[in-house]
Amino acid sequence: MTLQQAFELALQYHQQGQWHDADSIYRQILQVDSQHSQSLHYLGVLAHQQGDHAMAIEWIQKALDLHPEYADAFHNLGEVHRAAGHFDEAIIAYRKGMELSDEMAGVHYNIGECHRLAERDDDAIFAFQKAIELQSHYPEAWLSLGNLFRQKVMLKDSIDAFQTSIQQRPNYPEAYNNLANTLRMDGRLEDAIAALRQALHLRPNYAEACCNLGCYLMEDRKLEEAFQFLQQALSLNPLFPEVSLNLGNLMCHRLQIPEAIAFYRQALKLDPKYSDVRSSLLFTLHYDASISPQRLTAEHRAWDDIHGMALRSQISPHPNDRDFQRRLRVGYVSPDFCLHSVSYFIENLLEHHDRKRVEVFCYSIGVKEDAVTERLRSYAEHWRDIRHSSADQVAYLIREDVIDILVDLAGHTSSPQMAVFARKPAPVQVSWLGYPNTTGLSAMDYRMTDEMADPIGKTEAFSTETLIRLPYGAWSYRPYEGAPSVMSAPCLKNGSITYGCFNNYNKVNDSLLDLWAKILLATSGSVLLLKSSSLSSSDPVVLSRIRERMEKAGVHPDRLRFLDHTEDTSSHLACYAMVDIALDTFPYNGTTTTCEALWMGVPVVTLAGESHYSRVGASLLHQLEFDDWIANAPEEYAKIAVEKALDHQAIQQTREGMRDRMRKSRLLEGYEFARDVEVAYQDMWQHRCMA
Repeated sequence: MTLQQAFELALQYHQQGQWHDADSIYRQILQVDSQHSQSLHYLGVLAHQQGDHAMAIEWIQKALDLHPEYADAFHNLGEVHRAAGHFDEAIIAYRKGMELSDEMAGVHYNIGECHRLAERDDDAIFAFQKAIELQSHYPEAWLSLGNLFRQKVMLKDSIDAFQTSIQQRPNYPEAYNNLANTLRMDGRLEDAIAALRQALHLRPNYAEACCNLGCYLMEDRKLEEAFQFLQQALSLNPLFPEVSLNLGNLMCHRLQIPEAIAFYRQALKLDPKYSDVRSSLLFTLHYDASISPQRLTAEHRAWDDIHGMALRSQISPHPNDRDFQRRLRVGYVSPDFCLHSVSYFIENLLEHHDRKRVEVFCYSIGVKEDAVTERLRSYAEHWRDIRHSSADQVAYLIREDVIDILVDLAGHTSSPQMAVFARKPAPVQVSWLGYPNTTGLSAMDYRMTDEMADPIGKTEAFSTETLIRLPYGAWSYRPYEGAPSVMSAPCLKNGSITYGCFNNYNKVNDSLLDLWAKILLATSGSVLLLKSSSLSSSDPVVLSRIRERMEKAGVHPDRLRFLDHTEDTSSHLACYAMVDIALDTFPYNGTTTTCEALWMGVPVVTLAGESHYSRVGASLLHQLEFDDWIANAPEEYAKIAVEKALDHQAIQQTREGMRDRMRKSRLLEGYEFARDVEVAYQDMWQHRCMA
């Protein structure tokens, strides 16, 4: 057998996957001819296929040293460097190979992939466009362009690129899947769902598309079908953490909190560094009535130990001027600068900030923009749209803006936001408003609260931040401008009491249902009206769980009323006309729902617990001097709800005077609230300057 025949046999074994035999013959050839560049090259290819990139580079480089015009070897050297993460070296190898061969479009595509992986998006786009210029029918390049355009929020260009890719390859499931993601970002949920169905028609076992479809169907409130697709995705790829994450989210929607927690923990087993999952777990643990404040605090610290620790090396000294009497540069970071619960409490502060004391920056992470966004934007001297920026990019921008005090308005409802604060881009960092607990971050300096939500000497151990207690309350509420007028108490017409709870139903647990059952059984003719964003008559699983628990406690199903989620805020608020007394949730109190009920004239019974998230209701009612509606034990909660129901005229009088009472309270006062916050900021900054 000649050397050429031996090489051809080795190559045949190589192509058939008989790598051991191929490796043996390549090496035998080199024993006869140590300068056989093809054998050196393919030994490098074999090493690359087996994951040994260092050895692959060594073999291929030996081949190139012997044969400097070996175009295929340069191409494969580029492939190895790319796989090893050596993107600049890969580009050099690709370019040398391009100089020696007629293959141009494919090389530009590979160069584009290197730039993309190195997060040099503009260079990647240029390379992909060059590949398409040389070879217009290139569906893979159009697909890659679509992905990059989506990352840069060039949604029309992204959609056009994906559609071109599909035109060139109609049976391209990846293009349909990625098109769906852009359509969703563009607010076209139905079109996104249709694109995913087509992707699955082309490839029924496409786990990623199953997962995405389940996620989007959940958003479209089609929970049963969403569950089916997520289960299918799980069976196709049990090691796909995104599936477990979305199943956890779905279980939350279906009020199955223990199951949700189990799915989140499963996702973390698959990927312990998946910070989004850990943040979702933390938020969901607030719905678990059995978890102690101490354990919940430990779970929050774990986020920092696992995810924050890796980012501490990026924390560097801040150059801010330490003059504590100068005007402060204050930044607010949120995904919720729109019609959202947060906007009802941030607007008064933004509007009434003293511009001589504070220069306002808003960093908007959220995708949704509306009329509220425009109003909030008008209050900020600087508005940064960072919707699709990485945490690194956001932290860099904040440092460039030389922010003195950076305020987190979302906590673990937005894990990417936590990744920004963990990098500590500002010398003073504060958590407030959007999250009902400690963040757990060592990089977060303060949390703003008040003495009712965090009694002195009682809750410090549950917070990794230093607590700053505002003197008159931690909230300043601005009611929805389109709220309907207050109507008469329905008990005057019905002759019996209608209790109501419009809180997110994830906050309702079996113990609370049992307590509500006692209230209904002790109040003749009373009914309970439930309305929630997660409660829909189209999902029988949710409704049956509620009915079964209440019936087990002795409440006939006829005494329960359910209202579907209402998209329109005015229509939602109008539903309070059907409620006499609102029942707050426990241990996770309502905030916006409590204020909305009060603004619509409906008094609220709340149960104050040990920690912040179970004392928000008490704080809000205390500001209105409604302390007689605050309970300190479940039995007292039931007693208040029953005794207040006895006097229908008193309920009506409370209803009639509620809005005037709120207008005269500090709860709606924006100007003085802004002064309190600015004093707190000044104290924080003075402490920083003197440190």
